[in-house]
Amino acid sequence: MNAKLAKELKDAGFPQNYLCQHHEPECCQHDYLRDKDTPYHPTLPELIDACGEDIHLIERIHPSQRSDGNEWVVTGKCVSYSDPRGNYESKGNLIFADKYIDVAVAELYKALNKKT
Repeated sequence: MNAKLAKELKDAGFPQNYLCQHHEPECCQHDYLRDKDTPYHPTLPELIDACGEDIHLIERIHPSQRSDGNEWVVTGKCVSYSDPRGNYESKGNLIFADKYIDVAVAELYKALNKKT
């Protein structure tokens, strides 16, 4: 996940964890705090938890079956939404595809939390 997407998640209301992001318990024995101006880069489980029951399906498509190179497809709840990047609404579901699973789930989170 790049810094731009992390900022977009923050702007969409994704909870910001300002503690150390290392996942080894021995590392986080200290009170290290991240800079509050730096958006948090959530883990895949955190993204999935944040989307909750609004995720209908996460699926890996073999690259040979997609001409755009995107391998991961995430389908979410029914809402009206279109995106200039080419993500689309199909049969009333949000569908996001990307080469990286965390990016596809992050895009779903942003759509679900889009401020109208």
